Amino acid sequence: MIKHFLLFWLAAVCCNPLASQTTAIMVSDVKVSKSKFQPTAQLIKEHMEQSLLEHDYITVLDRDMTYLTERERRVQRSESFMDGKYVEQDKAIGADWIFEIVFDDQNKVLTLQILDVETDEKLFFKDYKIKRFLEDDLTVERPRYFGRYIEEQVGEILKEMDVGSRVDIQIIELSGSKGKKANEVVLYCKNGCNLKRSMKLVVYHEIENESNTKALYKKKVKIGKIEVKHVENDKVYIAKVKDGSKEIFELFTADNKLICINE
Repeated sequence: MIKHFLLFWLAAVCCNPLASQTTAIMVSDVKVSKSKFQPTAQLIKEHMEQSLLEHDYITVLDRDMTYLTERERRVQRSESFMDGKYVEQDKAIGADWIFEIVFDDQNKVLTLQILDVETDEKLFFKDYKIKRFLEDDLTVERPRYFGRYIEEQVGEILKEMDVGSRVDIQIIELSGSKGKKANEVVLYCKNGCNLKRSMKLVVYHEIENESNTKALYKKKVKIGKIEVKHVENDKVYIAKVKDGSKEIFELFTADNKLICINE
């Protein structure tokens, strides 16, 4: 009996259509003006990657695979953060997000922004004062302590961005409506998610949030529920609106992004 239960549980986990959706992240080299900060910059990158690898739903791209892209980026980029001309390069290596980092040696501030490669959208932006960790020559006084600090900050970022439940199911069309209420919607899952008929999903509106620390990230606001009615293919589905028909109609017609997560 126990054996059969375990086999059933493992099959459910392995076959969960949403569990296989991951976010591929590339941590760029830290942009610095002082060469003596390079060892510390490498330490930052390594601990960021290490922290990311400990989280489900995340794939960290191998730095060896991205070496040529990174070298080209360092040669071409200006003093500003990455702009749209680098997006196609990052798409080619399969990155969903890029962690862009700049160190201000004068103020001892590390600035991190997370960029969505597909949309060129800034998902997160924050400054970190790291002067207390640095010696006068910009080396780290206590590498293990500093590394743990970097990993903790990455953990907090992922918690704020709710990465563990991020999926890529989006409402792309209102296939049926009455007045100003949505009755049916068309869902699109760009990576394929194998939804089944009668599966219930919660609809969220993603909005930009600014915390007291001036960190920008996406916040999900629940607006309704839908139920899968018809499967077109592994990427396109028709769903019936069960709750929040007015909110879904108003927000979608106002060009807001509406995402769905299994209930």
